[in-house]
Amino acid sequence: MTNVNHFLLALICVFFCAPLDAQNRLGEKLRERMEERRGERAQPNASERAVELSYGDHQLQKLDFWKADKPGSALVIFVHGGGWKRGDKATSVGVKDQHYLQQGYAFASVNYRLVPDHAVEDQAADVAAAIAHLVERSGELGFDKSRIVLMGHSAGAHLVALAGTDPKWLKDAGLSETALSGVIPIDGAAYHVANQIGQAGRLMKDTYLEAFGTDAERRASLSPTLQAAAPNAPAFLLLHVEREDAKTQSNALAAALKEAGTAVEVRDFPGKGLQGHAEINKRMGDPSYPATAVVDKWIENLFSQGTSSAQKNSSAQKISSAQKISSAQKISSAQKNDRNRQVNATGVRYTFSHQDRERAYRIHIPNRVADSKTPVPLVFCFHGGGGTAEVASKMGWTPKADQEGFIVVYPEGLNKHWGDGRDSPKFAEQEAEVDDVAFVLALLEKVKSDLPVDPAKVFVTGASNGGFFSQRMVIEAADRFAAAGVVIATMPAPYTNGKRTFDPVRPVRILYMNGTEDPFVPYTGGPVTPNFFPKIKKRDFNRGECSSTDVAIQKWIVHNGLEQVEPVTEKLPDKAPGDGCTVEKTVWQSADKKGSVVLYKVIGGGHTLPGGVQYLPERIIGKTCQDFDAVDTIWAFFEAGAE
Repeated sequence: MTNVNHFLLALICVFFCAPLDAQNRLGEKLRERMEERRGERAQPNASERAVELSYGDHQLQKLDFWKADKPGSALVIFVHGGGWKRGDKATSVGVKDQHYLQQGYAFASVNYRLVPDHAVEDQAADVAAAIAHLVERSGELGFDKSRIVLMGHSAGAHLVALAGTDPKWLKDAGLSETALSGVIPIDGAAYHVANQIGQAGRLMKDTYLEAFGTDAERRASLSPTLQAAAPNAPAFLLLHVEREDAKTQSNALAAALKEAGTAVEVRDFPGKGLQGHAEINKRMGDPSYPATAVVDKWIENLFSQGTSSAQKNSSAQKISSAQKISSAQKISSAQKNDRNRQVNATGVRYTFSHQDRERAYRIHIPNRVADSKTPVPLVFCFHGGGGTAEVASKMGWTPKADQEGFIVVYPEGLNKHWGDGRDSPKFAEQEAEVDDVAFVLALLEKVKSDLPVDPAKVFVTGASNGGFFSQRMVIEAADRFAAAGVVIATMPAPYTNGKRTFDPVRPVRILYMNGTEDPFVPYTGGPVTPNFFPKIKKRDFNRGECSSTDVAIQKWIVHNGLEQVEPVTEKLPDKAPGDGCTVEKTVWQSADKKGSVVLYKVIGGGHTLPGGVQYLPERIIGKTCQDFDAVDTIWAFFEAGAE
């Protein structure tokens, strides 16, 4: 028996004799050593054709590149795994370099900076930067930059899936999602980070927590499944072995991609546990391994279909230039009808330039409104942190617009964030440069010029980051909006502690809908950050401060001149006793209804939309109240005060 095997045996013996916390540490060490051994066995024969290129200044910002025999070839890029904290571009390649060169492709293998010295966000940026570096040098390297497949294994599968679903990463590197022809994540299992952590065994949970922390918004922003709303890379091939978490996560990501109109296939292969997980990477490119032929055929079909820009666009982007709305264009009646047919339930993503930036939004126009000359109400719905316009469009406002006959617009924040007034350190640089209030006001004027909008019936609503931002809109532009509906958000603390000016130009009708057990936005105020796993060290998770719900309510009561008004409180019927929530509704009603303040206090409720789905486990986000529907309630509030 070799010394290495004696070492592994000793580790195993100690593991089963150790206390639980020591078992966790030893188990992780054992797993790391086993993966290192497998990586050593998988190390390829050195290829004289490989050249090492640097795409950044850090020692790990390097890649190996193998040039194809023929110029103008396609390129396959591989990203290694290793739990986000280990791994190497050389030892993880296996026989992929030899195989894809034989297939006529150029090949590259990428290193990236590692946890804990660097964050997963840095790793996603590194992958995108490596792609951009290769694209920039495609002429001298001899490959066709319009035909690139991005492939990754394990943690690398997560990173390539993230690069293919969240356009931020490629965009920040100077590319678009159409820079990739396809993405092949291999046996990854962190496509939905929170769900993965929730079901992880004791040996892996620490790895996930070290990589992704405890902040829910951050986890969501790093979850490809939650970022899979269009636009995406044009096509995905998801591979997994017989690991339950890899299967579940792959199928969930595939479902999200399909919903966005992205071409996706899921294929499973024999192999159990860590051995199967390592084997699919080691043997990818081996002609006797079944996954090799599947990948070869998929890539062949992908490139045989052509990769023009028009073909690369996902279904959510397939809008002719006549249909796109520039900031100076009007929407003709024909365009309205055509767009409404395409919009269906979620709207189509449009862009226009504002302050030298491309800003995006979705819009839904019900059939009965499209050709109407009668002014109708308009609702702005703002997504939460880490969300998109499409995510917001699934909150329930689109079917409500069809039912009631109003227009709904879903603006999109830059980098999936709104500058909502909390002065979050994480987004300080963006908020200093980007005026989201001005963007929304410009979008309002654009929609009003294009469509029959009643200026007296323009409303704002949103959840979480979008709820905070709804308040900022009515604080700073109260004369442009009739009312606000705020869900799972209080008032940004700078407006209550004097750091920002609170001086709306008129009384504002406002409704709050907050859970008393919200783990992210505390009902009693304080830092906006998760309070579960309190022993885990938080790094850059500070999302600013919020006031308590009661302080926010009082701020509006005073501003609206309701100090002498006797509030009316009632308990709503407990229609869903099993949801663990009850609801108290309190109303401060002005005589003219123009300055009314309403609070729906969801006792026991979490960071969730009442009447909505339990989108993450209760232990992560808290309980979802089913005693009333948030969208129906907010619309009734809007309508009740409309002139």
